Amino acid sequence: MRPKAFNIKVQECYRTEGTTLPETLRLLKAAGLMSTGARGVNAPDMTPRDAARLTIALLASSKVVHVVEATKKFCALTVNHSYSEGMVPSFAKDGEQAETLEDVLTEYFSMQGTIISELSSLEVRHNEEQAVMEFFNGRALFDGDAEATNRILSEERNMGIGTVRRVPGSSMLELAVAMNATQNGEVN
Repeated sequence: MRPKAFNIKVQECYRTEGTTLPETLRLLKAAGLMSTGARGVNAPDMTPRDAARLTIALLASSKVVHVVEATKKFCALTVNHSYSEGMVPSFAKDGEQAETLEDVLTEYFSMQGTIISELSSLEVRHNEEQAVMEFFNGRALFDGDAEATNRILSEERNMGIGTVRRVPGSSMLELAVAMNATQNGEVN
């Protein structure tokens, strides 16, 4: 999907306002976290990984100045198989490989696997440094390693009011469909 069309679709799907999206994209590009290259007609298409990182960025930071750090931190969260519950896709079941939130969302925006039809929302919990994917009949938790979890638990009593940001699965699906239609030549 072309960058301009991508930006418009993200604003429509996620209902971002003002300079939030342009500033977030600028900082992510400067940090090497988004596709970059020529401008105009020679600009590279946005990828499913770009959509995954931008989704995480918009959820993970309430202040644009912290967006790069927050994106890196939340992209690296891995699925915690112990806390997955209910009927969840295969990535959240006991497995040898702990997939990152970034990898799972990249697969989602590529429209691969069963996750695409089952996701009802993605939630990011700032203070706990966790992300939760809610499915129609279950949930998958993403968090850091044991050291990070212990640090957060020891600091928890001094955290104050927690911040949680959520995007509905339907908004993510709308963006994924638009991206894949463009890649398949259906929309320009």
